[in-house]
Amino acid sequence: LTLTYGCNFDPRCSYCTQKWQEPAVDAAGWKRVIDEATTHNEGAGPYVYITGGEVLTLEEDIWGDDGIIAHASRRGAAVNVNTNASLITPQIALRLIKVGTAKLHISLDTPDEDTQDMLWGEEGRAARVLEGICHLQLARDLTGGEGPEIHINCVLTRHNLDHVDELFAFLLERKKRVPKGHPLFYDLLPHLIPVGGDANDELRPTAADGE
Repeated sequence: LTLTYGCNFDPRCSYCTQKWQEPAVDAAGWKRVIDEATTHNEGAGPYVYITGGEVLTLEEDIWGDDGIIAHASRRGAAVNVNTNASLITPQIALRLIKVGTAKLHISLDTPDEDTQDMLWGEEGRAARVLEGICHLQLARDLTGGEGPEIHINCVLTRHNLDHVDELFAFLLERKKRVPKGHPLFYDLLPHLIPVGGDANDELRPTAADGE
């Protein structure tokens, strides 16, 4: 479900190709879509992937007690939220846990904050994202929760191609050590995504960059 094309990162990230569109469906409309998708639940119900833009800009429509995540969770769906995490305060982290968020996909391309800020177009963004991740991890520990699980989306460009090993090491240091089979066993799992879009030819790694 693409809930919004708005984003709190302005200017946009260097590799972002998202074009603004006026939303055609409001929160009530998305709840009706979820109602239809969960009418004939069997077992755990469907997987609902929420993305944008930056969906946390919708605030209580997303993480409120009567928001879209809570609504889908009550209907038996497992809800994933795609976010840059910069808006995750301690309070919002607790809200995301309370409403039953199953998984968060959070953008992080490199542990080097200068390179990350360059890719994201503004100084200080990397620190805000890392703070948001930390808030979520602390909230899980404080509540004794086993979710939401955090996955990392890393967009591969020629600027961070040689940072992949460092990113893996960075995430492993921050990964909760749990036995296989635990709900957080795959926490901080990175997904490597080659940069896409015709407008990103300058960012796309070449064969020479990989040598």
